[in-house]
Amino acid sequence: MSAARNVKLNTRFMGTTSKGNIDIEDYGIWACHNLRTFQVSLKPMDDCAIEPMEKQTLPMRNFFAYLVKCCPRLEDIRIEQSDLRLNPETGLCLLSELGHLERLHITTTCQKVYARGDFGWLSTEDFQNRPLRVEEALYKLKGMESAVAGLGIVTGLRGNSRGERLVLAIKEASKFYSVVKMLDGIRVLISLPFDIIMQNHDHAMNIPEISAYVAQFLGRAQLSTAAAVCKSWNRVFTSELYGNIEWYGDGDARNPAEEVIKVYAHNIHTLSLNGNASRDFPSHDLTHLRSIRVAACMWFQSNWGPLLILLRRNPNLQSVSLYIGKGEKMQADELIRCLSYCPNLKTIRLTKLTLDHEDTEFLFQLCSRLHFVQLLDLSIPSIKTLMKLPESFPTLQHLRLGDALMLSTFQQLDIIRRCPQLTALGMNIPSKDYKIPEIRQVLTTYCPQLCSLGISSSHLAVDDLAPILESCRKLHNVVVPTTGFGPETFRALHKHFDSLTSFQGRGSIEVTSPMAQKILSSCRMLRIFSAGHLDAQDILGASLVGDGTGYQILHPQDWVCFNLQSLSVTVSGLTQKPVKWKRLIFQQLAKLEKLELLDIGLCDRHDRSLRLLYNYLGLQLDTGLYILATLKRLETLRFEGLEMELNEKDVRWMIQSWPQLSAVYGSVHYNPIQCEKLERILIDGGIRLNESDMRFEDEEEEEVNDEILDEFEELLGSDDDADEVNEGEDVDSSDDGDGEFEAHEW
Repeated sequence: MSAARNVKLNTRFMGTTSKGNIDIEDYGIWACHNLRTFQVSLKPMDDCAIEPMEKQTLPMRNFFAYLVKCCPRLEDIRIEQSDLRLNPETGLCLLSELGHLERLHITTTCQKVYARGDFGWLSTEDFQNRPLRVEEALYKLKGMESAVAGLGIVTGLRGNSRGERLVLAIKEASKFYSVVKMLDGIRVLISLPFDIIMQNHDHAMNIPEISAYVAQFLGRAQLSTAAAVCKSWNRVFTSELYGNIEWYGDGDARNPAEEVIKVYAHNIHTLSLNGNASRDFPSHDLTHLRSIRVAACMWFQSNWGPLLILLRRNPNLQSVSLYIGKGEKMQADELIRCLSYCPNLKTIRLTKLTLDHEDTEFLFQLCSRLHFVQLLDLSIPSIKTLMKLPESFPTLQHLRLGDALMLSTFQQLDIIRRCPQLTALGMNIPSKDYKIPEIRQVLTTYCPQLCSLGISSSHLAVDDLAPILESCRKLHNVVVPTTGFGPETFRALHKHFDSLTSFQGRGSIEVTSPMAQKILSSCRMLRIFSAGHLDAQDILGASLVGDGTGYQILHPQDWVCFNLQSLSVTVSGLTQKPVKWKRLIFQQLAKLEKLELLDIGLCDRHDRSLRLLYNYLGLQLDTGLYILATLKRLETLRFEGLEMELNEKDVRWMIQSWPQLSAVYGSVHYNPIQCEKLERILIDGGIRLNESDMRFEDEEEEEVNDEILDEFEELLGSDDDADEVNEGEDVDSSDDGDGEFEAHEW
């Protein structure tokens, strides 16, 4: 029994006397010191159902005390069918002593109203310092009183910065009022069927605050339907429906009608201009913008006029992003001056600009009141020649100084020294004029809150990163440059395994396959992972039998990053290996049920060498694709650089088994005729395609589309809270709590 890892019990309380005797031995878990998952249904005895709630307190507390003492390695606790009052007096707070706890699921039908502070222990500093990540808390609330009661748990969880997602399963929409009133900005995934919302539109959903909250979780089709129900709904859901507008250039079928923009201009708070669309966008009616994003492959002087008009007419802008893929750097004196007149501006991303001394001083003065700054490929004069460089950037939390910024390592460090609140840093080491001890000293002394670090360079020596990683207190996100990694750096990375949520090393050949396997099997908090390659032998722990037969014994080490949302790695080493190997690898992937992006393509998208698919992980049902049916959240699938030999059955299975799949990148078949047939099936299934590896060079002059914009946001490590700004709200680019750059490659 001591080796048990999962236990499911249906137990009943053994008594309600003042002594609170509970025969824990009868549960059969007292010797399960390695127990990881525990599920229990707790019900009071029938003969004590009328006893006061206080008399159930001591037995419950004893139960939790024994659980903590006997099962110290618990990771997942589920308490179901309980009508007991789960407050600190009943001992629930004792769970804070479980250093490995990751998931806490509670189902309660208690009619007793909990106090707001009952679950305040979840937000205490002592509790947050532990590896606990209360990721999902599930409450089935059946009555108005119990709906209010569950909020005691919700408000307590709000203080736990690592609690990502709370799920409220509420059967009656009329109970929304009590729930939404007290949510107060918590990130919550509402588990409520749309038809129930429609059936209850004459009750709580008529309250604007409630309907506005629910609107965040509806698709465009559902928003359109909801907006047509009644006048009160129309005002709320129309605002969400037209809050984010994308424009692709004159005549593009994806553009909204100009009449729509004119009628709903007061609802539009986020505008995305793709390609050279700013020249023909009907901007004269927009005065309520909070965010502008521009992504263009090419940029011309004629683009500036319309964009500057937009900036001048929207002084309440909070976020401005400008990306230009190609072309000459443009003079941007008027742009910088327009931005300086936006008092609420918190976020800027600028590329491909040329600034003189005066404009550069304006830019840095502007940065002194911003939270999020990314400067890529800018031509600016030397900082030494500037007369008005701010002494401090007191509010700056995210800073990215990218390639071709024409700043030496010393000049970048001079800026970093002035950022006492920095939590996320991306810097470039442009040449060999760096000194690792100096970089380490600056980060240690001036950036005590740093939790995200990305360095881009091709000049670092092996293991140059080791002392830098060692000097940081606790990193959540690490972006590895093309050089500078090595065995010592990997050992320094061990220090951050407990807190690591994002590791991006796909551009570095120094991140080896054994290192990648170690990270996936050690970092429980991981949400984003990318590496160059992962050998099948490392995934499966293959070792040769010493009898000369070549027979290999498999000792696979399970991946533990069950929260992983993005995985980018090339799985190789499958040449002449049995089908069983592929199926075992699929079984590892199938455990990552929260995966939204899966990229198994080659790192070098434009490599013209022979793509030996039999050496890589093919996606065919015959080799085990069906095992990935658990990936219900998968949205993006990439296998660029590989010639997949899919058939119609494989493609239709993907459409049916992955309901969220919206984009596929790569060639589905080497035969052009078969490829076109399969692509048509995917398109008919509502899936966007982009076979970028072979045709990219012929299409790179076309206008930027959604996919390029999305990749650019990932490249820059965009913060959703900084871009998707609601009208009337302040922007804080670090609202995610981790201060992270969610980039795939720098």
